[in-house]
Amino acid sequence: MRFELKWPLVLFTFSILLFSCKTAQQTSPVNSIETQEPPKLLFLNYHIKKEDQEYQVALINTIITEGKLKKSNTSIAKPGDIECQLLSQDNTVLNQSIIKHPFTKRFETMAEDGSLKSKLIEFQEIDLPIKMQYHPNTKYIILYLITETNQKIELTTNRL
Repeated sequence: MRFELKWPLVLFTFSILLFSCKTAQQTSPVNSIETQEPPKLLFLNYHIKKEDQEYQVALINTIITEGKLKKSNTSIAKPGDIECQLLSQDNTVLNQSIIKHPFTKRFETMAEDGSLKSKLIEFQEIDLPIKMQYHPNTKYIILYLITETNQKIELTTNRL
């Protein structure tokens, strides 16, 4: 039996093999790579002193560095929390973070009988570190204290 070569079938098979091995080429505009800034983190350190119902707030330092938060704080503010907002020039909220009960800390200790006891300590003076995703249009930083009636009391406003 003689093997007959059919040229149209050979050409068709060869062209399919040739075109299926083509590499995909990805193109991106050069300008978007050059103008895109890496994400940045904003570190704020405050010192807050509470006397009766008055608060003295001092911004210790501000650091902006490259980085990205692993997860954002999307919780809802409750009484006793502090809310930190980053605002633009026209007072649009760009980012916010909730710090849960910064003036109270719960400690668990072991009693003499081996049981665990929980003790709640209320501080009158704290150092408050805040880490947030930085937005380049940020002009102001505002700290609010959430009251028992869910009202916001402005503790301080700082210009960035």
